[in-house]
Amino acid sequence: GMASLMYVDESKQKAVYFWWKTEHFYNQHFPRVTMAGLDPAKSYRVSELNRIDKNPLKCDGKVFTGEFLMTNGIADATDTTMNSVDQILLYEGLKYAVVIVASLPVMCLYPFLQRYFVKGTMIGAVKG
Repeated sequence: GMASLMYVDESKQKAVYFWWKTEHFYNQHFPRVTMAGLDPAKSYRVSELNRIDKNPLKCDGKVFTGEFLMTNGIADATDTTMNSVDQILLYEGLKYAVVIVASLPVMCLYPFLQRYFVKGTMIGAVKG
């Protein structure tokens, strides 16, 4: 349900880590994300480069040791259960709003055009 990619420079001073979800997580937490190839003795500042919502990650701007990131990862940084739920609610609300907007013109015009609908059905009726 998730893909990731990491680049570390030769001196192991800087690293760029990309992760993205490939499927929806409904009321679930993302799996723990651990990093490899870092220098355990060095410190790394975690910064979110491409924020998709208004709330920053819990670990944004914090400094962690390479050992911590390789052992524990950034599990709390990927804890976006509420964001997934919000996306589902937004999608459902948008879907129902489109249904209402699409049916409004027909519902408004039907009382005025009802007699034409009735005539059309009577013309095609077969007497038995």
